[in-house]
Amino acid sequence: MFPRSGRTSSSLGSDGAPSASNGGRGGSAPTSPSSSWPRNKSRASSSSIGFGDGVSINVSQTKYDTVKNAASEEGYALVDDREPNWDLCWSDLSVSEARVAKLMPFQRINHFPGMLEICRKSPLSRHLKRMQNKFARDYAFAPPTWEHPRELSDFKRHVRANPGSTYIVKPTAGSSGRGIYLIANETQIGKDETGVVIQRYVDNPLLLDGHKFDMRVYALVTCVNPLAVYVHEEGLVRLATTKYEKPTKFNMDHDTMHLTNYALNKHSNAFVDSEYDDEGTKRTLSATFDDFMLRGCDVRALRREIEALVVKTILPIQPHLAHTYHCAVSAKGAGGADDECEPASRCFEVLGFDVMLDERYKPWLIEVNHSPSFTADSDLDLRVKSKLLSDVIGSLRPDPSARKRFLGRERGKTQSRLY
Repeated sequence: MFPRSGRTSSSLGSDGAPSASNGGRGGSAPTSPSSSWPRNKSRASSSSIGFGDGVSINVSQTKYDTVKNAASEEGYALVDDREPNWDLCWSDLSVSEARVAKLMPFQRINHFPGMLEICRKSPLSRHLKRMQNKFARDYAFAPPTWEHPRELSDFKRHVRANPGSTYIVKPTAGSSGRGIYLIANETQIGKDETGVVIQRYVDNPLLLDGHKFDMRVYALVTCVNPLAVYVHEEGLVRLATTKYEKPTKFNMDHDTMHLTNYALNKHSNAFVDSEYDDEGTKRTLSATFDDFMLRGCDVRALRREIEALVVKTILPIQPHLAHTYHCAVSAKGAGGADDECEPASRCFEVLGFDVMLDERYKPWLIEVNHSPSFTADSDLDLRVKSKLLSDVIGSLRPDPSARKRFLGRERGKTQSRLY
């Protein structure tokens, strides 16, 4: 479950700065929500499952066994596209407005149209920069970032004003560490490089056993109007496999020193797959926070800071998400509103936030993933991801009677037209 983090309704405060309302209590900035994860109490037993009697999930668009197993354990019947009247759909790909418009009022799918605005590096940079221009202190968690080639002139000026700094070049839509490299100035950018961002490299990272690391923090968005966000208490910590040294011209190309991507480091001979949560190249977030506590870190405050970072990252696109969602469900031919059958939102989304800490325990947002990997390559992976998925899928359990009522009324309308 998500005992630490509950619903967060985010808005702008009276002074124009980002704020969050936690269980009806105002605040000057997003903090740890006070309510618990909204676990749905009803759980169908496997013996009751069967179309019409229980709930179903369309898993034809996901490759992950972890998703299917979690849904099955939560009492869902697993169906594919041949069954049109499913309750929940899990897709590994983003969805369009047209896809959402085709949903019947009782159905839910695991993406919001428009969420790619923060899950691709170029638009994420634009949205955060816009907020930094208005609320610099509230958005100090994002490293300076430039789109290339559009903002190359601005980047050159920054390099001249900050000699000795290091930067990291990333494809705007890339993943798994592909196409990422470090540079010291604009002359080292690939000659034909386009569609990339250049980000100031955090060169004073907090280290674990001498290694750089990042944290995968999972958040669930259940509604965009009002914005409702939940941050899971557990996550993953991924370490680089080569001990960290500050970037120099001699080590800038050492990927396993400077990049923490699991897909890259798992091929290193130095990768350690430990049976313990607080050892090895991949660890649990909770075990790592226990380590921080022993070092004297205020872990509760750190968690609140990370939760605020999550909310503030989504906040600038909330109007866009709300408008896009409204257009989709209101489109001509869409499964129209049905107060008796419809959940608060026909969409939900699990996001993976990649966060780094510097040596002062300051969180830095690296990127946001709209389809975080649910592959389980180890027992640790399996435990963390299975628990997350069970909590998500279990909390979203639809009411099968809503489907029955809607389909019954639709059959009645068809019969009345025929007769």
